[in-house]
Amino acid sequence: MVKYIGHTTTTDHRSQILKDHLSNTRDLCFEYGRGIKMSYICGLAGWLHDAGKYSEAFQQYIRIDDGLDENKTNTKVNHAFAGARILYQVMGEHELINTGNNDIEPRIMAALVGNAIMAHHNSKGPYDFFNPRHQSGVGEAAFKDAFPFFDKLTQDISDWKLTDIMQRFFSDGENDQQVFVEFCNKAIAEARALGQSELFRHQFYYQRFISSALVDADHLDTANFAEDVFKVVRDTHAELNHLNDVNEQSVAKLAAQVAPNPATESLNKLRQQMSDRSAAMGNGAAGLYSLSVPTGGGKTFASLRFALHQAKQHGFERIIYVVPYTTIIEQNAKQMRQALQVDEQEELDQPVVLEYHSAVSEEGKPFNYYYARDTWEAPIIVTSQVGLLNAVFGKGSKNIRHMHCLTNSVIIYDEVQTIPVKMISMNNALINWLVHSGNSSVLLCTATQPALGSGTLSHGLSQTPKEIVKNLADVEQAFKRVEIISHLEESFSIPKLSEFVDSILEKDSSVLVILNTKAAVKEAYLNFEHEDTLKFFLSTDMCVAHRKMRFAKIREVLKDNPADNKKVVVFSTRLIEAGVDLSFQTVIRSLAGLDSVVQAAGRCNRNHERPMGKVHLIALDNGIEKLGSLMELKQGVTSAKGVLENSTDLDLLSSDVIKTFFQSYYGALNERKEVDYKVEIRKGEFQTLFQWGNLQKDTEGSLINQEHYQNTLQQFFANEPDDKEKAKIDTFLNATAALSASPQAIASELKVIDQATTPVIVGFNPEADTDDFLSATNSLKGDVLANEIGEKINGKDIITALLSGKCDFSEISRLLKQAQAYTVQVYNLDKYRGLGKIKPMPELDIYYFYDYDKELGMDPENFDSDDSFM
Repeated sequence: MVKYIGHTTTTDHRSQILKDHLSNTRDLCFEYGRGIKMSYICGLAGWLHDAGKYSEAFQQYIRIDDGLDENKTNTKVNHAFAGARILYQVMGEHELINTGNNDIEPRIMAALVGNAIMAHHNSKGPYDFFNPRHQSGVGEAAFKDAFPFFDKLTQDISDWKLTDIMQRFFSDGENDQQVFVEFCNKAIAEARALGQSELFRHQFYYQRFISSALVDADHLDTANFAEDVFKVVRDTHAELNHLNDVNEQSVAKLAAQVAPNPATESLNKLRQQMSDRSAAMGNGAAGLYSLSVPTGGGKTFASLRFALHQAKQHGFERIIYVVPYTTIIEQNAKQMRQALQVDEQEELDQPVVLEYHSAVSEEGKPFNYYYARDTWEAPIIVTSQVGLLNAVFGKGSKNIRHMHCLTNSVIIYDEVQTIPVKMISMNNALINWLVHSGNSSVLLCTATQPALGSGTLSHGLSQTPKEIVKNLADVEQAFKRVEIISHLEESFSIPKLSEFVDSILEKDSSVLVILNTKAAVKEAYLNFEHEDTLKFFLSTDMCVAHRKMRFAKIREVLKDNPADNKKVVVFSTRLIEAGVDLSFQTVIRSLAGLDSVVQAAGRCNRNHERPMGKVHLIALDNGIEKLGSLMELKQGVTSAKGVLENSTDLDLLSSDVIKTFFQSYYGALNERKEVDYKVEIRKGEFQTLFQWGNLQKDTEGSLINQEHYQNTLQQFFANEPDDKEKAKIDTFLNATAALSASPQAIASELKVIDQATTPVIVGFNPEADTDDFLSATNSLKGDVLANEIGEKINGKDIITALLSGKCDFSEISRLLKQAQAYTVQVYNLDKYRGLGKIKPMPELDIYYFYDYDKELGMDPENFDSDDSFM
């Protein structure tokens, strides 16, 4: 019997039998689809995805030199499209597709599965059913341009004949055609259970879900083969049940320890009440919840407790904790591991709390990098907003493969008000789908709940979240530990700001200054001098490892300064506002949106060290912060001023005031459709990514689509369609089921963060490049400074190892994970590359920079003035 090959390895020249790869991928997809009752639909995609490899051309290609992988220079064979055509052919032959409007679910299923199969190697994901940027015109070319999926599905392919592929597919082992037909019927039954209205209304998400399951399963099975291991899908629900038991023991132990402490007894009792309330609500129905705990109320642990109880109650498989910035991923993950008593050594082999940062590289070109383990297979994932939104809307297989993990899960949005403005409508639609169709619960967690409902937004949340905190106004007063003092009647220069800090230091020993831009922070930091004062600089120009050590150093000196009479002043961007457990006696905040002001206040008198801390709200002179292009920040300042002008006696920390602010802030942005992600498709003509995803489809579904499509299709013909053209329209409608979402256009356009950045690995060495090292190591306990085998690591060592070209599959994956802590997101990459400062890493599509300023990090001005490293 002929053995058809699916993959080979370059090192030990092993071959993976194609039938095994297809059945393995099918079975993985089947498990991934189980949570939302799409096992057979996803399984079909896995079973057929590489069917094109049965072609003689592909088998010749892979056997030319036994052991060569798919990146060799020989002419490649289109193997991705055959599986979709087999699906349509078999469904047609067995009359599983009915062209009548009353039986549309099989056609929808075929289109969604076929698209996932054809696009499983496309870095931009599934093809557009309708191209929103299509050129107007008539004729065949205009028609193809408008409907990319249909064009791909019907284009001529010379690499193989479908009859040959089908003959080999159905004669190879367990691929019996009758068994396959029964599998198709079960997939159709799943589609019917969902219903045409549901599938049309949420077509974007179902398409992405199937593609995600397929890409993750394909890559995981390929990685297993490359590493010569066999791994089953983890029973993460059982793991979460165990973690819930462990966490409850930790909660009880902590309550017994902190209650007797007279200094913090009242605050700790309040935190315990919030935690107990979260656990009780976690035992309730699945759905949309909010947790409006004031800053310092222990929301990280309260939200985790809620999520663990929800997972136990509803059989959820994962908890996904979404933070606003990558800077606090490690901190939150570390706190969770401690609470859950996760053994650090066991964590290396099979992560329980998986930290997922923004990847160092987009799409790795070599085989080993492309299939490196990048799957969300842990029971708890801590990631950023960018990581979450890219999983659903972004390009790159590393993002696509994560989306299916959002279903049958609990998703916690930490500081939900920080979601990028342009992503608000799309994120709301995602939450609506996850709660309504994705068998998930969502928790919106913040001290400043944003106005995300339909009363403020055109595309708001479809239901009001269930608030966990009872008597919110009373809780806010109980937690109140700061007062906000406005100085907005005067304007501050940088020297005047320094004088103001000096005057505060006459009474207080610690001051935090938060300004809106990195340039302003740097200027204020360099300008400030004060005798017997330790000053610190914080910005995203510093890599995570550097910032983490600096946080540890600041924490130490804040704790010790009463004894050594040292004053402490920290100058920072807003990165310090969310999730950073530092407490200052006084905070100075440059005027911004009230949500930022409240978050800044959360760094003041955090644990009631004094009866009342002070937060000073100031306005800097025009030109210092240069807010010209920062639309969201400017609108935040405008809306904040509007609230303050209405009354000077308002409690800016109250939820009612915050609600008023967000109604003004989001209302203004909603009118300009800024919350829908505007794009210019032609000069002066704008559409939105929200439209492109058809995320607003109404419940009428297919009938409205059919009528719209009939009208749309006729524009491609100069006259009334003749019989031949009408037949083509019928074929088109039959194949596409009149789906119209544009997932590839969205992925191509999407940038969650407005300004384009490129991750650059920097040569930061904790031991050599920072004065913080010696004192900070005790606080860090080596978790940034050592790798899994106990060796000290640094950015230069990582760069050197990657440049050596001697790393195998597992080493590349390990080094890239370590590199996340030694990476800076760089704006204007081309400028720095032109100066010879930042260099590309061959083949890996990664950039690196050896030299690093131990005080300011990757300081752009040093690039222009210092040529010592050119």
